[in-house]
Amino acid sequence: MAIGQQRVSVVAVTMTALAAQYPSVAADLQAAGLTAAEEDRDRAAILRVGLTHMVDAVAGPVAPASVLGQNLVFRQTHDQAFKALGATGMWRTP
Repeated sequence: MAIGQQRVSVVAVTMTALAAQYPSVAADLQAAGLTAAEEDRDRAAILRVGLTHMVDAVAGPVAPASVLGQNLVFRQTHDQAFKALGATGMWRTP
């Protein structure tokens, strides 16, 4: 999928299904203190925020109280967390 000049790759994975099929996935999630459902929820939120950040330049003015505006504020105020996530190879930061 292309957004402006950038290509966006989204890998669709359902951790709930993976954890049910592979005990090692369930064990890794448990070791991280997460359930599969929590991981699915968190990954979806990260994708929404990340995609909003990527389209910010293309979207034009965004109302601060809108969902897009709130996503942008979250992304901007958690920049170091996104950079740390990028260092894991699980997320690429622009």
